[in-house]
Amino acid sequence: MKIFTIVLFLLIFNIFHSSSEFTELKEIKRIVLEETPDVIINNINGVSFNSDSSLFIVSDYYTGNVVPIYDNNGKLIKHYKPNIYLTDTVIKKGKYTDSNYVIATLDMVYMNSDYQVDSIDYISNIINTYNYSLFFDDTTIYILAKIRAYVINKEELNRPKKNIIIAQFPAFIKINIKTDDINVFLIDKHQLFWCQTFGFFYYKENNLFLCCTQTNIDLLKSNMRKYCISGFDLNGHFVNDFYELPEEYIKSGLNYSIASNSDIIKNKNNELIGIFPYSERIHNFSNNSSININDLPKTNNDVFNKFIKKELRIENLKDSLLFYFPNRISNIELLKNGNYLVTIFCHYWKIPEDYVQNGYNIVREYTPEGKLINDIKIKAVNDDGVIKYITYTSKEDALMVFRFSDEKGWTVIYSKFE
Repeated sequence: MKIFTIVLFLLIFNIFHSSSEFTELKEIKRIVLEETPDVIINNINGVSFNSDSSLFIVSDYYTGNVVPIYDNNGKLIKHYKPNIYLTDTVIKKGKYTDSNYVIATLDMVYMNSDYQVDSIDYISNIINTYNYSLFFDDTTIYILAKIRAYVINKEELNRPKKNIIIAQFPAFIKINIKTDDINVFLIDKHQLFWCQTFGFFYYKENNLFLCCTQTNIDLLKSNMRKYCISGFDLNGHFVNDFYELPEEYIKSGLNYSIASNSDIIKNKNNELIGIFPYSERIHNFSNNSSININDLPKTNNDVFNKFIKKELRIENLKDSLLFYFPNRISNIELLKNGNYLVTIFCHYWKIPEDYVQNGYNIVREYTPEGKLINDIKIKAVNDDGVIKYITYTSKEDALMVFRFSDEKGWTVIYSKFE
C-alpha cells in the first residue's frame, strides 16, 4: 500500500509538473496582420519600429518578396516589392567580385542567340529580393537587398557560344515612405569578405550600417582575421571590420553560413551587443566580453565538441547540419529598463517532421552584468498557430509574439511577464 501511495504521488506530481511546465503570459492585446493578394508574409525574421513605435516593418530574409509596413492595429499602411528594374543599377554601376568576369547587359542576353543560360526564361532567372528592412527615421527606410544580374567570363566573349551565369549583388535600398522615392546603393566587396543579406544594424554614432560578412577561405588553415561583421557607409562603401566569428564556430569548422548571422542592439552605455544563432553567449562587440547563456535543458557546446573531435563531420551533414544543435538563439532586444531580452528556440526532435511540434521557446531577461531576471518557456504551437518570431515593443513595454496558422493567418499577441 505504501509503495502504491508513493507511485501515485509521483504520477500526480509529474502530471502537474508537465502541465505547468510552460508559462502563461499576461496577454494585454492581440492584432491580426492584414494581408492582400500582393502582400503575403511567408516568414518573419526581423521587426523594426519607427521612433514612437506606432509603425513597424516585418522582414523575411529567406523569401524577400515584400516589405510591409503596419500600424499598431495590424493595418497594412504601405508595402514595397522588388522588381527586375533594380538590375539596371548593377548593369550601370556594378563590378563583379571576380575581375575575370564582366556584367552582361540584358540586350546582350535577350537579343543574341550566342548567349546561353540554363533556362530560356530570362526574366524568371532575375529574382531580386528585399531581405531585411529597418526604419532609418520616421520618413525613411533602408532595405538590405539582393540584386541579380548576368555575368560572363571574359574568355567567352570571343567564342561563338557564350555561357553566362547569374550573379548576386548586395545593395542598400533607400526609400522615402512619404514620396516613394527610391535610391539604390551597391555594397562594396572588400578584401576577401563580402556582405550577406541576413540582417543589418544602423550604428548611429558612426553613421554606419553593420552587416554580416563572410569569406570562403579555410579559416583553420589561415592566419587571417576571421571577421564576420563589417561597417559600410550609407552609400555602400566599406569602412572597417568590427567583429570576428565566435571561437566555437572556428574551432568546430562551422565557420560562415546562415549560422553566422548576428542580431545586434546598442545598450544604454552605447556598447554594441549581439548574438549568433548557435553560440550560447551574449557578445559585447565593443569590449570583446560575453555573458554565458547557461542552464538550458541541452547545450550546443556538446555538438560543437563533437565537430571538434570529428565525431560529427560538417561536410557529411549538409542541409541537416543545424538540426543537430538543440538551441537556436533567435534574437536579442533592449528593454526599457536597460536589460537584455533574449529569445531561444529549443527543439529536441526524433524525426525532422517533429521539429516544430517538439519545440518550444525560452525567453530570458538578463542584466548587462549577466544576472538572469526572468526565464519563461512558451509552447511553439497552440490554437493560434506556430510561433514564428518574438520581439519587444517599448510603446507597450511588452513582448510581441508572432504566430501563424493556415486558418487564422498572422496573429500578434502582446504579452507581459506575470
